[in-house]
Amino acid sequence: MLAQRSGAILISWNRRAGPLNQIDAIDLADGDALAAHLKVKPRWIEVSEAGEQLASILDTFPVLRDVLGAWSCGMRPKGTGPKDAWDWNLASQVIAHCRASGAVDVPIRCLSTALLFDSKKLEELTPLIDTLLQGDLQLSSRDEEDVHNEIGLIKFPPTLLVAGNVSVLFNDGLASFEVRKPYLGVAPEAIRSVKFMGGLHRCC
Repeated sequence: MLAQRSGAILISWNRRAGPLNQIDAIDLADGDALAAHLKVKPRWIEVSEAGEQLASILDTFPVLRDVLGAWSCGMRPKGTGPKDAWDWNLASQVIAHCRASGAVDVPIRCLSTALLFDSKKLEELTPLIDTLLQGDLQLSSRDEEDVHNEIGLIKFPPTLLVAGNVSVLFNDGLASFEVRKPYLGVAPEAIRSVKFMGGLHRCC
């Protein structure tokens, strides 16, 4: 009855049951007024706000229009709702960054920290990244590794393991060192050449 007084709904009472005793029907009179009465944000407002957050990338990733449409119907594509619009935006940023850099074998967590300020955030965004890359909400989700490889990312970067008396020419200078146990791991992309100086050595 308070909702009716606020102009949000119209109540139809059963006259046979006596005054204000049994309700026959409740009709919505004003959706915004009802949302205000219930102290909730209407779905259409949430979807509209989400659309504003995604407006700049809708042409680049048209599948986001399907995402907005699904939200309008109360669905949760890839487990997301209108409040997760910014995650879709972040997913698009990851793709744009990787395409622009053209780099390969980039450690996921390093990029996640540098780009998203959270070492694990990029992995959480993988289903969204996959959808944006495939461009279709109806397609099955791919394996995480396949998704990451498509944009040049890897979870576990390759490591060159060396032990012994070694001289290594890195991209930023020369270093000589002796490693006996167990070994030293270095990133292959940072090395220009490796020279073993004698004694026990191994490389794998």
